[in-house]
Amino acid sequence: MLFIQKLFGRKKPTIHSLVFETFGWSERQASAELREWQHPSMPALLSLHFFDIPPDLPPAADEVELRQKYRQSLIQQEGGILEVTRSAIEGAPLIRTLFKLPTNSDGVLYVGSLTIPFKSCSYVIKVQARESGVTGMREAVVANMLLGTDQLKVGDDGFIGWAADPYEPTFTAGKLMNLAERPEYDTQFPNHPLTLVRQTLRAIETQIHLPPELIAAASFV
Repeated sequence: MLFIQKLFGRKKPTIHSLVFETFGWSERQASAELREWQHPSMPALLSLHFFDIPPDLPPAADEVELRQKYRQSLIQQEGGILEVTRSAIEGAPLIRTLFKLPTNSDGVLYVGSLTIPFKSCSYVIKVQARESGVTGMREAVVANMLLGTDQLKVGDDGFIGWAADPYEPTFTAGKLMNLAERPEYDTQFPNHPLTLVRQTLRAIETQIHLPPELIAAASFV
């Protein structure tokens, strides 16, 4: 009887079950499925998505499978992968992704996500920021630094080795990651949208703690 009481008295996960730092960004909308915050000075958004249905991810998928799944999805949007890694948080799987997508202008939209799937629901924390104003400065500075080194050469059709999928060099479709988008250059470009997305996502990840209702939720293997 005590077990049954505990079972039916268990708190059901909701969008408010997952709490994390929002860094003073202004909340602009909230519902049972979505909470969204806007950066105070940059064209950037932070959001939390709650899906009260089983995840559409393949169970027990390793990083190679996940990267292929996302890669095929991004082809339709002419986007590209910057990062897809899998880890864990307090026993639950955590999938970190970072993509780049073309916009109507010459700039790029960077979208980073932390996905925490459970057997019957999932959470996605998303940070996205787009280039605005003068674009291409980060690429120009890094390209100038690397020209003449083993990392970057000039060929008949332009730079050799400038852009590639970070995990599959033979994959050439979409908007591929370039050398300037590597994380080691973030400190040189603190106001770049990619730096904002990557650093905000990492900061959020380090301080997420799962509440009892999520610890008790059936794990997504």
